[in-house]
Amino acid sequence: MENIAHVLSEVSNLNMTDMFILLALLKNSKITNSELAKILDFKDGNSAAYHTRSMQKEGLIDKYTIIPNWKRAGLPTEFIILADADGYVTVMLYKDYPNIKEEDIAGITKIIRNNAVKVGIKDVPIIFTLDEHIKPATGDWPALPSYSLKYRPIIGGIAMTTTNGTIGQVGSVGFAAERDSDNQKGYVTAGHVSFWSSGIQAYQPLPGVGNESGTSSLIGSDSDVAFVPYDNVVGKIHVGGGYTIDVDGYYSGGITSMYLQRSGCVSGVELGDYEAVLTGVTIRGQYMDKVEVMDNECQQGDSGGPVYYTYYGRNKVVGIISAYGTYNNADVTFYIPCSEVTSKLDVTPLEA
Repeated sequence: MENIAHVLSEVSNLNMTDMFILLALLKNSKITNSELAKILDFKDGNSAAYHTRSMQKEGLIDKYTIIPNWKRAGLPTEFIILADADGYVTVMLYKDYPNIKEEDIAGITKIIRNNAVKVGIKDVPIIFTLDEHIKPATGDWPALPSYSLKYRPIIGGIAMTTTNGTIGQVGSVGFAAERDSDNQKGYVTAGHVSFWSSGIQAYQPLPGVGNESGTSSLIGSDSDVAFVPYDNVVGKIHVGGGYTIDVDGYYSGGITSMYLQRSGCVSGVELGDYEAVLTGVTIRGQYMDKVEVMDNECQQGDSGGPVYYTYYGRNKVVGIISAYGTYNNADVTFYIPCSEVTSKLDVTPLEA
């Protein structure tokens, strides 16, 4: 059986309704497997997805509904949903998920069937199965598969790790940059990913011989930014599934009415409106001169990843992810605007 995977935790450009629309098209032989990639290509100006996104930004149609937050819904997060051309939906549960309950399965089934009915599919065969949860030898690894690969040159959005003695942590690369004082290339990430310290060893993706990816040289004062000198970088951003987009410059920050995107190794690509700029605030015990807010909460491990804005096919970085939290009683992502990144680190983002 040839599966067309829809990994809920990774393909965040799509929601559950999208999946069932595709399933309906496949079931009724309206599209083939080879055509599916074209339909989902958000970079191709001729694709349906590209024009849908453009119309959303212009307010002609409603914005994408972000995929369900399974954890908040009280459902297990350790599963993948696969839709295939035969019309079956397979829910793959990981064997080492400790507390899978009958009501969890019932809840997942209800969500799938409700969404199927909305797009005209009354009877959806659902298969529940078990699989091994793949983990690296080093322990828990939250990053998505395509973000966890080794990338050289290094690009924005991909997974990285840092070590400080026996302690290690996961973060995301922000974007390639060049130091203004001496034209040294490298990349930026969140300051807390570098333990708020210079001289911290970075790896991409995991610690190991051959995976070294520089040592942090500068932490921005009163901000959450760090610069890692590294020659083998390029001005691109990973957007999931091995796809990348070019960086075509940068904005100093967001402005009202911007519909932003971010890419992090745990959440993948997510979208959200620009909400606000905050000055002189303390986030997680760290004083920040300036942060900006976009709606739609990020996750641990996304820290350092790029926030960017796409307009007429050109992608400009706006900042890097710092933290998640609440603003005006809504779950949001706090990010450091490029004006802070460039001034505090004395760098300029590299273009493709």
